[in-house]
Amino acid sequence: MTIKFKHGCVYQDFFKLHPRVIEIYGFIVFYCNIHYEITPSITSMLRPKADDSGVHETGRALDFSEFEYNSGGIDIVKTMTKKAIKDLLSIVNDLFPREDGKETLIYHDVGRGKHFHLQVEYHQSWYNNERVNIALSKERRAS
Repeated sequence: MTIKFKHGCVYQDFFKLHPRVIEIYGFIVFYCNIHYEITPSITSMLRPKADDSGVHETGRALDFSEFEYNSGGIDIVKTMTKKAIKDLLSIVNDLFPREDGKETLIYHDVGRGKHFHLQVEYHQSWYNNERVNIALSKERRAS
């Protein structure tokens, strides 16, 4: 499994993120590789609080694109379909629910283009292995 970053992202920041964000993003990359043969690219991780609500500053969120960029992080080489985007939102929010009722993964535009926003609470625990293993099985491969 490879994690890809858009040009300008400091890849070392990935290891400063909340462990739950790393866990869920790992699932997302693996799931997208299996079902859509795409590796979505991270576009933003840690950034100053003045830029948002503070979730990026504290490492509880990351943004990623529906695009897969080349190894240099500049050129787009693949794009997720609308169906794949809808499916990914559904599976992630089903498998990794938040206790506060908010969605773990959203797809939105806050003035910088449409992208996925993955956000967790401070106290979220580990996933249910059986449900994740079923979601990653080839038998569930999306058509």
